[in-house]
Amino acid sequence: MSGKSSYFSRGEPMDKKKQPDNYRHQPRRTTAYALEALEARILLSADVAAAVQINQEQAVATPQPTAVTVLSAQADAQQTLSVADLLVREASSFATMGQQPTSMSSVVMSSTDIIPQQTLTVSDLLTRDPSLFNSLIQSSSASPSIAASDFSRLFPHLPSFAPNTAAVQSALMELGKRGGILDAGDDVSNPRTLITDPSKSLNNPDNPAMTAGMTFLGQFLDHDLTFDRSSILGQAQDPTTTLNSRTPAFDLDSVYGGGPIGSPQLYDHSSAGRGIKFLIEEIPGSVPESREGVQRYDVPRDSTGQAIIGDPRNDENLVISQLHLAFEKFHNAVVDQISTTSGLVDPAEIFSQAQRLVQWHYQWIITHEFLPKTVGAELTTNELLSDPIFFDAQKDASIPVEFSTAAYRFGHSQVRPSYRANFGPEPGEEFFALIFDDSLSPSQDHADLRGGERAPRRFVDWQTFFDFGDGNARPNKKIDTHLSSGLFDLPTVPGPLNLTDAEPQSLAQRNLLRHLTFEIPSGQAIAQAMGLIPLPATAFADVKSLGLDTQTPLWFYILREAEVLQQGQQLGPVGGKIVADVFAGLLQHDPTYYLNQNPAWTPTLTNSGTFTMVDLLDQAGVVAPV
Repeated sequence: MSGKSSYFSRGEPMDKKKQPDNYRHQPRRTTAYALEALEARILLSADVAAAVQINQEQAVATPQPTAVTVLSAQADAQQTLSVADLLVREASSFATMGQQPTSMSSVVMSSTDIIPQQTLTVSDLLTRDPSLFNSLIQSSSASPSIAASDFSRLFPHLPSFAPNTAAVQSALMELGKRGGILDAGDDVSNPRTLITDPSKSLNNPDNPAMTAGMTFLGQFLDHDLTFDRSSILGQAQDPTTTLNSRTPAFDLDSVYGGGPIGSPQLYDHSSAGRGIKFLIEEIPGSVPESREGVQRYDVPRDSTGQAIIGDPRNDENLVISQLHLAFEKFHNAVVDQISTTSGLVDPAEIFSQAQRLVQWHYQWIITHEFLPKTVGAELTTNELLSDPIFFDAQKDASIPVEFSTAAYRFGHSQVRPSYRANFGPEPGEEFFALIFDDSLSPSQDHADLRGGERAPRRFVDWQTFFDFGDGNARPNKKIDTHLSSGLFDLPTVPGPLNLTDAEPQSLAQRNLLRHLTFEIPSGQAIAQAMGLIPLPATAFADVKSLGLDTQTPLWFYILREAEVLQQGQQLGPVGGKIVADVFAGLLQHDPTYYLNQNPAWTPTLTNSGTFTMVDLLDQAGVVAPV
């Protein structure tokens, strides 16, 4: 979501909808590394690349052309397309694990920075910008039938909750401000007592139904589904022309990228890794910081500390970064198991088998653990056994903005103000930290849990985040209209995540302004469209003075609904239905989903017939003794 986390985020590629001729991305600045990091997965269209002004010391990058004219034997006439459109059109030719096609359309490029009219092959075009080839490979090799797409709407006939006026923007900024209605007002003076003393966060109660790790699993799932890098807060934009740089499927493309050939930088090319295991790195100095002197690990990083992973957002905070590492190590463990038990010797076959097995166990966790805890077991079962009512993935699998912009942002209210990241070397030396603290001085090892850093103590002991039966697990926060105070003063976003124009430091303000960007209907209107009785205006008395009690932004409505109707332990009827509909629709439409491939399949990596996040972390080898 606009380069910042949206949750706090496969076969023959489908033709991408052409953007209107008058559509332009707003100029914005970022570092050269931002584009390099995006090569790990994101389909970087040339019109975006041209809009990004890259400053690297004194050098200024030459903009790429924004449009091409296609001369193709398959076309009846010349077609003017964006480079992204052209590449998606040609994507099927790239699907053979990184092999460039031998026969390609010719293009005529018109741009002020090159000869006015120059005929090049697509291969020539990709040579000018190799990131386009790398990104295209990654977007086309993950699964056999689902491609990246634009966003969509669940309720296209419903109007926006409010007109995009200065008065409405002001009301949203007031609602989402630090110290405002949504701010839990946590006492952040001591991260340890924030956990042990409930009086430090009276307006931010714990959720007894979920452990702290489910928050970050939800964020991880979101990064597997959506990445909107182009929309601008508060500026109206048609979701059907807004590129989602993720494939709409639970296929772990945020981890695998384009596979060993499409994303070779992610993989270990030593004799032990054979190019099919993920590259991981030791954390220097972590042994004396860990109970029983256990070596700890990190995702690989470049010389500037930027993570070399399939999705740069999975380094936003320490916990999501270590969760990404856990999935990589889980894959590596499965590769080892298949290598020793299957009789396979071809690395490509071993990788394919391991990827499928990892994806199926991941999808099992979504189906049997995450979704039931989030929307309830009954709704989960009903959705998976019948066709979703509002989200027709067979007709259009693109992600609806009611889900990505509002409903699935429920997880922001589950974030704790502080966490015990790890147990340290001895009792009393645990690493407690605020999730974010923007008041800290610059450091390579901040005292909060921001991402993008490697230091001896920056690792996670998962016993705090998931229930291993040892009494160490801690809950997340309730789904309600109070967010932890650290989310109202987010740290300045570094490196490849800083892809948009200046945004408010309040996460709540960002969420609310996006309702104007995509003209999201009110919670009340969507409830009525679903055949439900909306919450009464009295349930929103605290926002009446802002004019939002009868036409309430969907995100706020869903949080209040969960608070009122489900005691904050899971989503309510509107929020639950949107999330369940989209999850079920995407799974049912995905030919790689284990129920579509083998309806009788049950997890094979345990003897229990089921599989949970605890099992995944155990098998990944990331659970150290505490």
